[in-house]
Formats: sequence, C-alpha cells, structure tokens
Amino acid sequence: MNPRKTPLRFFLAAFVAVIIFATLVALVLSASPPGYPPAKQTLEASVEQTRVASLKTPQPPPGPSPAQVTSAPAPIARHPAGAGNIVTDFVPPFPAMSYVITSLWYEDAADQRIFVYAGALRDSPGTNSPASQGVVIVGVQTLDGGALPGCGTYRAPGKTGPLRIVDANGTRLVLQSDSGARYYFDVPTRQFVASP
Repeated sequence: MNPRKTPLRFFLAAFVAVIIFATLVALVLSASPPGYPPAKQTLEASVEQTRVASLKTPQPPPGPSPAQVTSAPAPIARHPAGAGNIVTDFVPPFPAMSYVITSLWYEDAADQRIFVYAGALRDSPGTNSPASQGVVIVGVQTLDGGALPGCGTYRAPGKTGPLRIVDANGTRLVLQSDSGARYYFDVPTRQFVASP
C-alpha cells in the first residue's frame, strides 16, 4: 500500500461521512414538525400540498386568454342632447359621501371638452344622509385630458333634491327634480335661468 495515498483516502472517507451525516440531519429536521401548534401544522401542510398541486397543474399555452380575445369594451350609454350628449350610466368622479350624481352632459367644442354633472349635495357630508340641495358641477379640460379654468359648483335655487339632466337646447340644459319640477342651466354663463 502506498503511504501517500492513505491520508488522501482517509480525508475522502471523512468528507463523504460528513456529507452523509449532514444529509441525514437535514432529512430528519425537515420530516419532524416544527414547534408549531397543531392548527398551524395543519395550515403549513395544506399550503405545501397546494404548492405541490399547482406545480403539477398544466399551464395554458402562451398567447392571449379567451377572455382577452372575445371581450370588447362596453360602449358608453349616451344620447345626443342639444350641442352635446347626455350620459346616465357612468361612475362619477366625486365622493358618494358628499354628492349624489345622477347624470352627465358633455360637449366637445373647438379644443376643449365641457362636462356638466347634475345631482345634489348631501345634507351632512361624510355620511349617507339625504341630498336636498340640487347642484350642477361644471368641468373643463383639453381634449387630451388637461384641466382648464372655468370649473365650478352651482347650487340650484331652493332645495330641489337631486337634479337629472333630461334634455338640452344648444348649451342650455333642462334639469328635472324627483318631484317633476324643471330647472334650466345655461352652460356658457354658468347660471340657472328662467326658461329653456
């Protein structure tokens, strides 16, 4: 036997023994449950089972999903009124705890878009209280969405309750309350007027 090979063989045998021992310790530690309560051990086992099952589940082929192929954006429900359009099915950009917004009229004129929202202010903002003060809210922006001056909130004469835009004559809006009373709002002058 070669005396030079003996220390090398001893070193290799010791190295292999350490690797085997470390592997056995790791297996024993991973097999024994951690010091979790039984409910937590059950949860951990469930999570691991779900993870393993998801790895075995076949993945869909690359490309758009069927929903992406067949779905199209819903058209905006609007109808022409005067110089613009009335929209009744939309999500208003105002907090529901402060406003009740019922309808929207908009007009694209030259290089700007004018929005007019109709509704009412809550009697006690920050709550789900009734809304007795009718309002019209005007917004102006560029056609690409930039804000312009000329915005404001205009109170209806008296406690009308929520107002709804029902028609328009040019840029003069016809508003109606829940009681059936009619009001008229002139968009260019930003004021309530006596006639359409």
